Amino acid sequence: MDKFEYNTDKRSIEHYLGFQLLSWSKEMRMKLHLNKWSGTKKPNAKRERYVNPETTLQTMALLPIYKKS
Repeated sequence: MDKFEYNTDKRSIEHYLGFQLLSWSKEMRMKLHLNKWSGTKKPNAKRERYVNPETTLQTMALLPIYKKS
């Protein structure tokens, strides 16, 4: 499940939906009062179920489609 959700987020970024994912991710973390959320009930989980904002920005920085933005 974790890998499926994570890869879905990564594909969204690759299809130029990174800004939308970033906005949603930040808003959910703010509303849930979470700095980093793995998507599980384990607060110290090492895997991300959903891509965190930092990971989204790092992924976007590597893709040419975001260089123009």
